[in-house]
Amino acid sequence: MKTIPRKKSQEDGAAFIFYLVLMLVVISMIAGVMTYVSGAVNLEHRRSDMVAAQEYAQGGAVVACEETSQAFKTTTATLSANLLAKGYSLDSTLSTGQTNVYKRTISAPFSNQTVLAQLWIPNVSAPKTAKIVAVAKKGKITQNATVNLQMVWGYPAAIISTNAGSNDTGYSSSAGKAGNVAIDGVTGRPLIVDGNVAKAVLANGRVNIDPAIAAVPATSVSSGTFGSADEVPDYTAQGTDNSLFDFARFTAVADATPNPLNTGVGTNHFTSLASFLKANALAAATPAGALEGVIVVDVTSTSKTVDVGIDVLADPAKYIGTAYLPAVNPKTKGITVRGSLFFKFGSAYGPLDKIFNRMPMNINPANLSGLNAASPTTYPSGYPAVYSDSTKNPVNVNITSKGFTNFTAEDDLPAVMYSIGTVDMHGPVNISGVVYTPSYSELENKGNEGFTVANQLQYIKGSVIVGMGLYYQNTSTSTGTSIISFDQRTVDSLATLGNSGKTVKVAYWQ
Repeated sequence: MKTIPRKKSQEDGAAFIFYLVLMLVVISMIAGVMTYVSGAVNLEHRRSDMVAAQEYAQGGAVVACEETSQAFKTTTATLSANLLAKGYSLDSTLSTGQTNVYKRTISAPFSNQTVLAQLWIPNVSAPKTAKIVAVAKKGKITQNATVNLQMVWGYPAAIISTNAGSNDTGYSSSAGKAGNVAIDGVTGRPLIVDGNVAKAVLANGRVNIDPAIAAVPATSVSSGTFGSADEVPDYTAQGTDNSLFDFARFTAVADATPNPLNTGVGTNHFTSLASFLKANALAAATPAGALEGVIVVDVTSTSKTVDVGIDVLADPAKYIGTAYLPAVNPKTKGITVRGSLFFKFGSAYGPLDKIFNRMPMNINPANLSGLNAASPTTYPSGYPAVYSDSTKNPVNVNITSKGFTNFTAEDDLPAVMYSIGTVDMHGPVNISGVVYTPSYSELENKGNEGFTVANQLQYIKGSVIVGMGLYYQNTSTSTGTSIISFDQRTVDSLATLGNSGKTVKVAYWQ
């Protein structure tokens, strides 16, 4: 029998090579799978770290936002001092002449994690904006969260009433005098409260609206909030941290502003209604056509038997002299001011003791030629005041020697203010800015009093802020129109440290 042993050897060798190749392929496949699994695990771990770092950064940004808000609202010290007290330090490397950068490492409320927070704040006395940058690291992943802050007036509305009010459900003046907001009208006489981007009315007491008036939708009204979490703080009371405007500070500016038109006083502080009305009439004949700056008028009459009229319709010569009447007819010129008009009532006056005006009241007047009462987009504004004489601009009047901080261009100044007492406006009104008083207020469209103005318009573009109630009426027999329209620009700096301290809300977004 013949055998060929080499053939078997060759077959075995071929099989061995085949199995070796197969093993290498299998091993390669296993290695590939292991590499894939390892890569997937690493990728998922990296993704997990990325998500965690982003969440930590966002959480740190929220903490920094709240701390900035608290520092901004605390009025016992400066914003910088408040931030330092919270553990922030000034980063001199990143800070510039225009921007201060504060930083701190936030550990709470995180566990085994920290976030670096940077606050980028404009280097001005009353910053309106800020930027928060929060940086968090998880593993090898670093994530940032950036938030832009805007400091805003926290209670925007066309009408704000801080009084607790009463249970009076009427819409006559008695309801307003009880601390409520009473809105009284008749069919065919437009009476509008336009909240614009905000509410029409915010009131701690009642808001009673004549059912004949459809221009104030119920959804735009917030009322009865006294004692609740939504209560509006009393921004009108003087001598408190919440007071928006310091009457003494405005008086100091008026005292330091020369006014050669008034032969008796020589400043913007008038010691009687008569001297104010005379200067107002004289100013009407000047190129400016108005009194300018912060105007303070002392109301010293103590007669309570009848309302005291501040207009000169009955006896113009008594106030301004017959020589001036041809050029400055008070019936058409009225009271015109560019800036702020403050009626400073004497101590004998109470909240319901009033002076009334039937002349036109033009304070930072807007151009009303294109006004369409049915279209809020046509409601114009004359704010801020434009001065023809820069020396009358309050920002150019130094009052530091009187113990007050100077006004800056960032300050929002009111259009009309008055202390305890009531300024009752019956005639035409064209006011741009805030109307502000800790007292009771009346705005009545009385087109048939004293002289007739066809379709008499009472127009306020800004905000009416009162402490003891408001009576807002249009029952004019001359088909007059009454409009109060909110303007954010007139209050967007009320929440700054440049004014008296106050509690504000801070809006922030990413």
